Amino acid sequence: MAGGGRVRRYGEVIAEFRSDTVTRATREMWEAMANARVGDDVHGEDPTVNELEERVVGRVGMETALCLPNATQANLVAVLSHCGRGGEFSSGVSYHVFQDEAGGASALGASSAIRLPSMTRDRSARSGQPRRSPLFDLPAALSRKHGLGKGSADRSNRCVGGGRARVGTADPSRRATR
Repeated sequence: MAGGGRVRRYGEVIAEFRSDTVTRATREMWEAMANARVGDDVHGEDPTVNELEERVVGRVGMETALCLPNATQANLVAVLSHCGRGGEFSSGVSYHVFQDEAGGASALGASSAIRLPSMTRDRSARSGQPRRSPLFDLPAALSRKHGLGKGSADRSNRCVGGGRARVGTADPSRRATR
């Protein structure tokens, strides 16, 4: 996202997406929060969380969905879901999951990150992968950063060759496919 996570209109910052610590609610947002129907999401009683999860299920065609409170937790759940305990995942060196959060995946899931050069349109996920012995399993997941596509998942997919990891492929260069 151009501007370091800031959205501007006529030079004025109208939205701040660098971090949840710099986000400020507008008056309308405060009013919406004060009037929101709430419940305990742990017990499935929060109507907003339930509706969000149902919408996501409908869009992605999965059996269920889980709303997580922050991206760090979402990344950790994704790594552990795809890799399992002791698995490996590939990640660009500038991605949060590697640079800022790799300790969590390691400490809580015994998962390790395989460092890849930061990916761009000119450098696909395949270009930085180390040669590996066929005796070892391939990484179970490839971390994608949607920011590569300036917020567009479609552009991000093109950057990493589609973003679909082929697990168990003998040739490491064929791990990411279109």
